[in-house]
Amino acid sequence: MNVSHVILKVSNLNEAVEYYREHGFSVEYGKNKNPLNALIYFSEGPYIEILPGTGMPVVFKKIFRLLGKAGLVQRLDHYDNSDNGSAGIGFRCLRINACCDKLLGKEAMSHRLFRPLLGLRRSGVKNNLHPS
Repeated sequence: MNVSHVILKVSNLNEAVEYYREHGFSVEYGKNKNPLNALIYFSEGPYIEILPGTGMPVVFKKIFRLLGKAGLVQRLDHYDNSDNGSAGIGFRCLRINACCDKLLGKEAMSHRLFRPLLGLRRSGVKNNLHPS
């Protein structure tokens, strides 16, 4: 398991991009039209994701909760409500078996809630895991 990226919470995306560019960083928006984030890549290692918030409407968060995705909503709320600064770390798992066992414990992986991850384990899919 490796650190994929660090999430940096800011109050204004455009001002943050301008600030980091003025200080010599090469910053690119996540998308050209109506960007939700920006990225600072380095020649190697983790990158920085600049995030002003998730932009997820409250009504969608309520729907996700009803669909049993409370953990996702908790993470979105954390990004939306946290102060400026480091807000999270993304992990990259090349071997999802080992990553899941390390993060959750072997006993937890046998629980029915984590069975969907077993399909990822077999397929070797790369996955970003964020702390909630």
